[in-house]
Amino acid sequence: MQVSKKMALTPKITVRPIDDSDILTIIRWIDKWQRVHWRISPLEVETKLATRPGFLAEDRSGLRGFMLTEPQPAGHLLMIGIGLRDSWNVRPYLKHLLPPIEALMQAKSLTGLMHIGGSDWFVNGLAEHGFSNKAWVVTLERLASPLPPFALPVTEIRPATKSDILAIHNIDCLTFDTMWHKAQSHFSQALNPPHHMLTAILNCRVVGYIWSERYNNHVHITRLVVHPDYQGRQIGVQLLHQLLTEMLALGITRFSTNTLAHNQPALKIYKQFNFDHTQQMPILWRDTARSSLENSTLQYKKARFL
Repeated sequence: MQVSKKMALTPKITVRPIDDSDILTIIRWIDKWQRVHWRISPLEVETKLATRPGFLAEDRSGLRGFMLTEPQPAGHLLMIGIGLRDSWNVRPYLKHLLPPIEALMQAKSLTGLMHIGGSDWFVNGLAEHGFSNKAWVVTLERLASPLPPFALPVTEIRPATKSDILAIHNIDCLTFDTMWHKAQSHFSQALNPPHHMLTAILNCRVVGYIWSERYNNHVHITRLVVHPDYQGRQIGVQLLHQLLTEMLALGITRFSTNTLAHNQPALKIYKQFNFDHTQQMPILWRDTARSSLENSTLQYKKARFL
């Protein structure tokens, strides 16, 4: 009888796609929960919730957790927002929210599911579901301080324009591995606040760019890229120096960026500008074919994924 009573008290969990009516509820709760992780700026949360595929779990007492994803140009799905109520365990959270994500991947023929982050409570849970460590990302930070001496400029630096987007996108594809490619539309969006993008011009050609995003007194550098044919000429150093100069003049007090732990050229540039290594995060990956929840996804295959 005791077992039956406990079972009767177990709340029934409902899982469904996030829709517009859920956005304000999710935003209200994530300010209260301790276990929330974003791969996007706080300024983007509302927009992403409205436009990206995601699911939430709820019971009769309200929201229990959510998982927001974003399809990537390389054909995989990136987790960009996760959160669960403080009283909920990560195991039932993953048990309920991974199956619809798996069904979404299968419906869209996506190759894998990726998470980047250092939240141990979540990373350890993913490991139990067949995720493996693909690489490591390091976070670098710099507080407001005078810039180191800088040599004479080697190229022209100016704000990016719409006419530069195709060249910037091409440089990005040439420089990064496929899994890190961004859609051309992402670069078009980066021309608008709070984003800021500068380009390096040599012989009337775009040869590099730096893309950052401002949030209050914090600037995060999303990309610092130089065309492979023009690397080794201090163009990346000049781009970073120009960005820091402009942002410091605006009163920015903190800068951050992420890069792969094995990207020694990038680490060298940031070290030159007194960025400190503050965090190391795993890149966790699971191929679609390796799903450990295949049977659980069957109930979601008829769902409509927008």
